[in-house]
Amino acid sequence: MTDNAYALAKETADEKDMSLPEWIEDLITAESEDDSLTSEEIIDMDWDEKIDVIDEYGLEVDPDDYDDDTEGEFTEAIIDELELDYPDNPGGLIWLLVAVVLGLFGWGLIRKSNQPA
Repeated sequence: MTDNAYALAKETADEKDMSLPEWIEDLITAESEDDSLTSEEIIDMDWDEKIDVIDEYGLEVDPDDYDDDTEGEFTEAIIDELELDYPDNPGGLIWLLVAVVLGLFGWGLIRKSNQPA
């Protein structure tokens, strides 16, 4: 049986003009890419798509516990159940940039007020 499986795999790889190791790697990579979701994708989904994810992955999240006001919490619950990492939050960088700009603006006003007329 092992010889037949090897022959079949080799034949399939040859039909795709690939070596057997390339065919195996391609097969493994294709399967792992199809099943993965990212937290960004979940965040971008609408309510019904999120419910589909819950059903597809058999998650322990009850949509009835959430409403429009708590959709962010609903999304977080799904991401937590799937044990995904949250996307980086650029909000902190934006506030840092605002602080720097305001600081430079304030420094310019101070310098201007200290100059003789």
